[in-house]
This record gives sequence, structure tokens and C-alpha cells, in this order.
Amino acid sequence: VAREIRVPHNERIVSKNVGADAIDLTFDDEWRECTSKVAVFKNGADEFRAAVSGDLVQIPWEVLDRPGELHLSLVGSVGEKKRIVTEKMTRPFKVLAAGSLAGDSPSDPTPDAVQVLLNRVGDAAETAEAAASRAEATDRAVSAAESARTAAEAARASSEESRASAETSRAGAESARVAAETSRRDAEAARSAAEAQRTSAESGRREAEASRVVAEAARVAEFDQMRQNFQGMQCVLLPEGEYDPETAEPTIEGDTSVIYYVPNPRHTVGDLYLEWRYLAVSDKLPDAITVADIDAIVGGGTAPKAERYLSLTGLAYLWAVVREWFAAKLHKHDAADIETGQVPVARGGTGASTALAAQHNILGDMAAADAVSDADLQFVLARPDGGNETAGAVFRAAGSLIWNWLDARIRSTFHFNASHQLRTEGLADGAVTNAKLDQSIRDSLSQAMYYAPSNDAAKDLNDHLAGIVVYNTTTLNAPDGLPFGLCACFSNVPATMTTDYRWAVQLALPTTGYPMFRRKVNKGEWTSWLPMSRPAA
Repeated sequence: VAREIRVPHNERIVSKNVGADAIDLTFDDEWRECTSKVAVFKNGADEFRAAVSGDLVQIPWEVLDRPGELHLSLVGSVGEKKRIVTEKMTRPFKVLAAGSLAGDSPSDPTPDAVQVLLNRVGDAAETAEAAASRAEATDRAVSAAESARTAAEAARASSEESRASAETSRAGAESARVAAETSRRDAEAARSAAEAQRTSAESGRREAEASRVVAEAARVAEFDQMRQNFQGMQCVLLPEGEYDPETAEPTIEGDTSVIYYVPNPRHTVGDLYLEWRYLAVSDKLPDAITVADIDAIVGGGTAPKAERYLSLTGLAYLWAVVREWFAAKLHKHDAADIETGQVPVARGGTGASTALAAQHNILGDMAAADAVSDADLQFVLARPDGGNETAGAVFRAAGSLIWNWLDARIRSTFHFNASHQLRTEGLADGAVTNAKLDQSIRDSLSQAMYYAPSNDAAKDLNDHLAGIVVYNTTTLNAPDGLPFGLCACFSNVPATMTTDYRWAVQLALPTTGYPMFRRKVNKGEWTSWLPMSRPAA
């Protein structure tokens, strides 16, 4: 704290211990921001430097080889621009003399490897600088991707809102379609019943045709009279004050040659008007149509042009003439009387004796459209239950309904949302996403750092295939006699890849003793741990 080492209790340490004593350190904010920390131990003339891993530092056995006072100082660095050092301890640790110890020292004096590590760190610093530049570029790319993702998310939310609104409209349209389909079926049933009535009414239609001819002649005469009456007709739009605002009836003295227009009081939106016309009524009635006139018309002679009316007597005579004229031409049969042959399509039949042949004759020559717009696109679909006599076997559906059904099926099958993006549940385990790519880049950059990502000891070094881990006495397959240290693994393939052709080399850096290494090649087992160097004999 404040560059001062404060010991809660004056701990006593027994000399000759190896790998058994460690100091648990607690740092303030200034020390926590250091990128590297080194502990310097001094007992008399013996001095040793050890790297601080996390908040724990192992006491080297070299400074515990003799009784005395053990001084500790810490050196922290923030990159290459800042270094802090603790003041000299006023109350050092007491190293007490050990009891009888059989045998020699546990190992030869450890050579000072700090300078070697510093040289490696210098090389690593350049690599780390390049990695930092790549990481910065990656961060910028991630930031840009995040901005794009945010914009895309906003667009997706907007599209989703539009889709929800469209879905609501589609559901309403579907309900209306179902209701219309029900009405259509009811109408179809009514049509079938009306068809039976139409057959029986056909004879009545023929009888009425004669009356239509007479009425047509009367309509032509009436139209000719109306044409004469409307020649020279004028149209006038009445202003306020010249018509009753409630009844819309003109209040002025009218002219029979003028059509008056008054705004419709029941419709306030749009240009809707009521039409008024003054008619001249004459007390004189036209002459009645005589039997001679009727005979002249029926016989094809010269028809009179005068304005006349048909009396009941004249109508009775005309009807008698018409019935007599058409009596010999009426000849009809029931459809059940047809025993052989087929009625051609041109005569209202199917031209076939089977349902499949009838479908071919009626639908096989259907014209193909050169171009179709979304507004008039229609599909003819077969009913799944085969239909019935009332509903028929096929029905017509709008193209928008078919597309809504296909769109829903595609999105549910391939896990697309309304913006045509894959939802999370639609991604396979190996699929590449922005999040996975970002995490993969970060994992790769973190593996390039020269420190263990966790201070927790590895369970089994046989399972360690990449990066740096801590090992201790609980770790399986660690180097014998070197219970504490770091293990770095180098491989030709990623640790997550399953393969029979992996070349892996593990380097054990113990807290005491010499570095060790071992290999695993292809399908072979891990070799035994071998020292990287041995002292001269």
C-alpha cells in the first residue's frame, strides 16, 4: 500500500524449505494497473528475483538456504514508460534455522534466468505490439459492425412491426375470405337450386321474349321521344337560396327545357347532386293501338309512327297472335331423356362420359396469360377433401394468400424472422455469426499473450493442448519433483479441432529447477518429461 510493504504479522520462516512457502499479496489501485510485477528476495548476500503471478509469489529456495532476515521488495511496470518500487522493509521476515536435514541441497543453485526472460519479453513485446495493432483494427471493425448491427436491428424492429401489422391485416383478410367462402358456398347451393328453377323457367322466358320484342319497340319509340325532348336541353346548378336546404327541392319557377342540379343534403363529401326537371303535362291522351296496327307490325308491313298506347284489348289480341305464332316452334325434352352420346362443350355440355375427360375438355385448352400483376393474380386449388356437390372440387384463391402461406412455412422451416434474418434457434453449432467471429478473434488474441488466463491450476496436463496454464501438486501428469509452475503448449492445429494428426509440444516452466518438455505426435501418447538442459557433470 502506497509503495510500502506491510506485513500483518511477523511471519517466521524455516530455512531449507523448498517450494513450500509462498506470500499472498494484496495490492492497491496503483499496483493493480501494472502489467508486470517482480518480487526481489534478499537474505544476506543471497538475492533472487521471481515473477509475481496474480496475487501470489513463491519464495525461492535459494534465499531460504540459510537462517537470517529475508527482505522483500516489489518492482512493478506499466509497459515501458512507468516503474514503481516499494521502499525497504523496516521489519523483514525471520528465517529460522532448520533442524537436522539428511542429504544434500535439493538442487544446484538456479541460474538467474531473468535476463533471458527479459530478452524473450522484448521479442514478445514486438509481437504483442503487432497483435495490439491487429486487435485495435479488430476493435474498429467490431465497432463498425456493431453500428451496422444496431442499424440493422432498428430496421429489423421496424420491419417486424410492419410485418406484425401486415399479419394483422392478413388475418383480417383471411377471416373475411373465410366468411366470403361461406357466403360463396351458400350462394353456390342457392345457384344449384336456381339452376333447377332456371330450366323450368326457360319456357317462360321464351314466352316473355315476345313481350320483350313489343317492349323493345315501345322503348325505342320512347327513347326517340326522349331524344327529341332533350334536344336543346340545358343544365343549371342552383346556388343557395334557390332551393330548400332540407328537401333540396328548387324554389324557383322552372323551365321544362332545363335540368336543375342541387347539392345532395345527405352527402357532404364529394360532388353529389340531385337532378330536377319540370315536366309539361298535357290533358290530351294519345290514341290507342288498333288491331290493324298490330297486324301491320306482326306481318312485317309498314309500322305506324304516331304516338299511341296499347289498351288491354289490344294486348289480349297481340298475345293471342304471339301464342299462335310460336306454338309450332316449342319443343323441349328433359335431360334424363338423353341416353347415348355426349353433349358438346359448345352446346353447354362436357363432351365426355367421365369426370377426368370432362376436366380435360373444359380446362385443357385454358388460355395462358402473357403477363400477370399482383393485383389480379389468382390460383385455382383443389379441395383437400375432394369437395362435394355443394362446394365443388376446386376453389379460387388470391395470390397474396398463397404467398402469405408460403412465407410462413419458409420462415418456420428455416427459422427466418420477418426481416429474412436467421433467428438464434436456426443457427447450427458450427455456423459463423458476428458474435462467434468476434469471440474467436478475441480468443486468438488472448492466446498470443504470455500469461495464463486463469490462476486456477489445471486438472490434467494431458488435456492441455493450447496456451498457458498453471499447474501444482493437484495437477495430473505434471513433471515429477517440480510440483509448481507454468505449462505452455504449442500445436499445429487449434485445441478445439478433433484430429488424429496433431503435433503438440508442452513446455513446463517450474518455479524451481530446470524447464522440462514433452511431445505428442499424431495418434501416439505423450512422451515422458525431459529436461531442456542439464548441469555440467
